[in-house]
Amino acid sequence: MIESWWMDLKYSARRLASRPAYMWLAVLTLALGAGGTAAVVSVIRPILLEPLPYAREEGLGVFWMGGDWTEQEFLHLRPDWQGFQSVATYNQTETTLDTPGEPLRLLKVVVSSAELFQVLGAHPSMGRVFQPGDDLQGSEPVVVLSHGMWRELGGNASVLGRTLQIGGVARTVVGVMPQGFWFPDPAVRVWLPESLSPQARSGNYALVGRVAPGQVATAMAGPLAALRKILDDRFDYPVQWDKTKAPAVTPIREAFVGPLRPALVAVGQLQPR
Repeated sequence: MIESWWMDLKYSARRLASRPAYMWLAVLTLALGAGGTAAVVSVIRPILLEPLPYAREEGLGVFWMGGDWTEQEFLHLRPDWQGFQSVATYNQTETTLDTPGEPLRLLKVVVSSAELFQVLGAHPSMGRVFQPGDDLQGSEPVVVLSHGMWRELGGNASVLGRTLQIGGVARTVVGVMPQGFWFPDPAVRVWLPESLSPQARSGNYALVGRVAPGQVATAMAGPLAALRKILDDRFDYPVQWDKTKAPAVTPIREAFVGPLRPALVAVGQLQPR
């Protein structure tokens, strides 16, 4: 019974982490119950109302069945995304930072394919972001820091090239993101390139894509039908995990923060437009 409960808990946590909007709703609900309305709104309001920290956010979308994609599926589709300029796979999780002489710290992290920052159109304030090859097996383990994490580590340029023990792996700091950047939610501290394997069939990932020039994220029926056929030709899906059914792309703002608007309106902190 305990093992079953633990598996259910891990599955629920993974699903919640793959859907940032629902994570924020959970945080909002808990904080409201604890009497923290003003504090929650002060955090959520900028996320809801300000432009997202990505280039041309109207061209970005999150694929259907977020959190259920495998490395095998992503690598099979990677050569031709049928109407998308680029697509990245990512998974939000937690791991540890082990600094000599300091207590072990738990960090919220994102592991992703090398395309992530390219897809988002995001640039570092120092150093570099992921580059092609960073997600190949056997490549040097690297890490990109959030602005907040950089500040916690001393806030100076000497952090570039420094080695951090993250999740038991020695990773070289190659870049720092600017203040105000976040993905897929502001609690993430670092981004790590995943060592992708075509044999990995565990569905832990979400896909975020940037549509090709001239395309619109809300009008991708043709390209999605082509992707559906590629998947149907290659994979045999059980009914509950069938990615050939109802393919869709949700605009990134709607996917990340859309469900928060009714909640804020309900507490009287934000008037609907």
